[in-house]
Amino acid sequence: MKKIFLYTLLFLSLIVNSQTLIPIEEKFNNQYNSSINNFYFKDINNVYDKFIGIWKYETATDLLEIELYLVENVSFSNFNRDELRTKIKYIKNGMLIFDTFSDITKHIYVSGGFFPNPTETDKINMSYTEPDEAHLIDKRRYERLKLNYINDLGVEKLEWKLWWQPLQDSCPLPKIPTDIILIKQ
Repeated sequence: MKKIFLYTLLFLSLIVNSQTLIPIEEKFNNQYNSSINNFYFKDINNVYDKFIGIWKYETATDLLEIELYLVENVSFSNFNRDELRTKIKYIKNGMLIFDTFSDITKHIYVSGGFFPNPTETDKINMSYTEPDEAHLIDKRRYERLKLNYINDLGVEKLEWKLWWQPLQDSCPLPKIPTDIILIKQ
């Protein structure tokens, strides 16, 4: 009898603590609103896979290397989700502007990843913060990064468009390039 009671208790606790798995590309579908708890927006269909890896942009004056990688089951107040995060190295005119590859705590400057249209999984939007401004309590600008994955005859490219809006009168421009094409390494 004691075993039956323990198995029943274990089964009920699993049901109570279970999460409803929803494909990550459906995160902004209106049927999953924020009033419902225990959703896990998971990369069930591997739609993040094409974005994961090392990407590079290089000109005579700029070198930008980013690594996009997956972090699973990131917890928020009433849901969990898989999200993409990055490491960034940016050199301008031979000067290192920022490098987050060597510091494992500096990885959330570009993070998140949601699909504005769940049927277009080559286009993803992410939050962006310049690595040397992450310590600022009052953000100087609102920034969003739009990534568009392109397979051009076997060459994998990532269109990078950084959109920003000043939040203060004396707002400096972003240091990182705002409209570029990166190549997968």
